[in-house]
Amino acid sequence: MTPRSYWTAVWCGFLVLTIGLGVRQSFGIFLKPVSAELDVGRELFSFGTALSMLLMGAVAPFSGRLADRFGSAPTIAGGGAIYVLGMIVTATMHSGAMLILGNVLVGIGLSAATFGPVLGVILRVAPPEKQALAVGICSAGGSFGQFFIVPLAAVLQSHFGDWRPTMWALTILAVLIMVLPIGLNDRKEIAASRKGSGGSQTTREALAEAFGLRSYVLWSSAISSAASMSPSSAAICRLTSPTRGSDCRCSAST
Repeated sequence: MTPRSYWTAVWCGFLVLTIGLGVRQSFGIFLKPVSAELDVGRELFSFGTALSMLLMGAVAPFSGRLADRFGSAPTIAGGGAIYVLGMIVTATMHSGAMLILGNVLVGIGLSAATFGPVLGVILRVAPPEKQALAVGICSAGGSFGQFFIVPLAAVLQSHFGDWRPTMWALTILAVLIMVLPIGLNDRKEIAASRKGSGGSQTTREALAEAFGLRSYVLWSSAISSAASMSPSSAAICRLTSPTRGSDCRCSAST
């Protein structure tokens, strides 16, 4: 790739991470209105969030396998489509089951439209001497999304006075995840790597290699522990159904 084209991939990846992670992290502002409208306990909302995060990590190896086989661009775009579908389910939900389903779809979609596949493209297309800089800039998109999109969602929520129009606005923004992978095409690099290695790796071999890496196992365990804290925190804070008029009452003794 030419310098110009690899920077296209960097900025497209930056925006994919900004939107994907930023929109996902903004769900917290909907906890109270969603719990009240659906008449469900806040524990269910927290469970959906935790399940989404767990699925994002659990499905990631399979998303990586799809990227190796079909290319990163279609894999990320496909993940973006599932992500948008989850957002649509969430924006139209009228029951706790739809709340969980929306979170499941968002988690699966995000597994294919987050750091693994996106940074894989950057490492393939960027020159070796520019890889650290390119990966650093692209990775910053995840943090920038929380810095920019979460406050934006709060402003929209205040403007509309209702969570559904805000969720629809975020859904429209998430559609860009399906378009931006145009700049993340790495098929030529994958084909060259496959030719140089003398063949393709099977899914079982890829999983065996991943779980054979101590760093991967430790990182996956850390993500799982962090995700499982959501429902635990709800229980500790005694977050009960808003119909009973109970708010979060965390105490130092707990």
